[in-house]
Amino acid sequence: MHWVSPAVALSAVLFTGPVSASPPPDFSGTWTLVSAVPGPPTGPLGRGGTIAQDASSVTFTASGQSASYRLDKPETQTERTTVRGETWTLTSQVRWVEHALLVITTTRSPIGTWQDLATYALDGHGNLTVVVLATPKSESDEPAMITTVMTYRRS
Repeated sequence: MHWVSPAVALSAVLFTGPVSASPPPDFSGTWTLVSAVPGPPTGPLGRGGTIAQDASSVTFTASGQSASYRLDKPETQTERTTVRGETWTLTSQVRWVEHALLVITTTRSPIGTWQDLATYALDGHGNLTVVVLATPKSESDEPAMITTVMTYRRS
């Protein structure tokens, strides 16, 4: 039996889905965390932050950290240096699926390679709903998917 990461399986479905003709939603603004289940919040907004968005990119900023993704290119690659001095390479694929932004990030590090998936969408009340499927990884942990659902209110 061949094991397939849930992020890969979900991305296969979402990346082959229909493309909406209507313009994507505008996530720009300052956002405050309302809830995180099961918590604590994960992803680039953390407990709250700002999103800057235009036709070619989206940037999340929180707690002095930022994450930018190109919307006009198939991939965005960044490097992150850990507190231990290790260099991790993050390659993100970003695309609109209907009215949701889908971000799939592959992380390559000295301890292995894994994928995380996040979706961003506005609910019927104008709140931002973020679903993150994360694969926590350490030198001793077995990979496991953790799902966190967060709701943010625009300030």
